[in-house]
Amino acid sequence: MAAAKREGKIVWYTSVPIETAQKIANLFEQKNGIKVELFRSGGSNILRRFQQEADGGKVFVDVLTHSEPAAARVMTKKGLFVPFKRRTSTRCRRRSRTPMVTHVAQRLNVMAIYLRDDKVPAADRPKRWADLTQPKYKGKMVMADPSFTSLLVTITGMLAKTQGWGFFEKLRQNDILLVQGNQQVSDMVKRGERAIAVGADAAYVGEVKKSGLPVSTLYPEDGAFIIPSPSSVVKNSPNPNAARPLQTSC
Repeated sequence: MAAAKREGKIVWYTSVPIETAQKIANLFEQKNGIKVELFRSGGSNILRRFQQEADGGKVFVDVLTHSEPAAARVMTKKGLFVPFKRRTSTRCRRRSRTPMVTHVAQRLNVMAIYLRDDKVPAADRPKRWADLTQPKYKGKMVMADPSFTSLLVTITGMLAKTQGWGFFEKLRQNDILLVQGNQQVSDMVKRGERAIAVGADAAYVGEVKKSGLPVSTLYPEDGAFIIPSPSSVVKNSPNPNAARPLQTSC
């Protein structure tokens, strides 16, 4: 920590919702006296920025937090992150084939369907993902863009595998609206412009309910998603000593 304080700051690229990210940054600064320079965007956007910088041989970020586990595994194989020894029980260490790891799960994202109770009667609620292709949901759905938020990369890939790409073609025919990220999905539901959030972050349901609106989270019978958000210390980062405390604090 003494070395971290001498560095004096840390750069954090993160896809954590902005209010949560700023709260973490403020608490870290108050506790340790180390300034956090925060760049917050969608996970896919963050990964693009980091990859472009890495490909150019320049490292500006100390801690990288996004929501695409597959990308974290690929970048780990490329040697882009600092490995560390996991803190687990002796029993778990004996069973583990990888005592050294390169990221922690900063959070678990529950991704499902949520909707406005006052706009979708209980009898008309979808029970399975394929139900969303029915004509009665035309013009009622909104979904985040995978090119911006990495959570939707996982969801799109898995639903394409289980439902077939025709599922998304039918959603398009059903006039599903694509917006930038999960915050925009939540805003559309709050304003009543769309009634059903598809493959959406359930963490935003509480935010909608705070506004006094009736909202329910639906977990399809054929499965919802729980997606971890990898948080890693970047190799050869400008502030390596300050990076580890922030990563573990997240």
